[in-house]
Amino acid sequence: MRDRDLISRVIERKPGAFDEFYYAYVDRVHRQLFTIVGPDAEIDDLIQLVFVQVYRRIHTFRGEARITTWLHRVTVNVALTHLRKRKRWFRWEGEERALLPEPDAPEQPDEAFGRREKLQLLHKVLDRVKPKKRVVFLLYEVEGFTLEEIGEIVDAPVNTVAARLRAARLEVRRALERRLKASEAAVA
Repeated sequence: MRDRDLISRVIERKPGAFDEFYYAYVDRVHRQLFTIVGPDAEIDDLIQLVFVQVYRRIHTFRGEARITTWLHRVTVNVALTHLRKRKRWFRWEGEERALLPEPDAPEQPDEAFGRREKLQLLHKVLDRVKPKKRVVFLLYEVEGFTLEEIGEIVDAPVNTVAARLRAARLEVRRALERRLKASEAAVA
């Protein structure tokens, strides 16, 4: 009920309504963008671009889906456009990148380091996966969406989503196997 009222006020351009909407969803958009594009220096710009798109298109929200699903679709579209524009999706070498903000629960330093290493490895592996497959993989494996929800978000049939997920999993598995073999060879 609260969301419907807020959306109505945003559509009607009531004073302060869009600010309230922004602060209610900015953390979610940040997490979703980070999941899709990884640690990117332009992530703050992408967040702003998502909310500019929302401001321009909020009147198209029909209420058939949850606002979070609609917002996620806008976020995915902005992220995909960004990924398509980049020649290399991730530029880790020689650049310091901020990682996900620490969770509310305290984390031991060695756990945080291990999590960062795994996250970096995942993003390096995903560097080779095409954006549409990558988005489906991340939405399913990291965000926990169902195939049906992902189909709504990326505007694709469930069978297409499932095929992209299978292909992405195969690519990720092969890339991880290659990295594992390369690291074992370097140690030996």
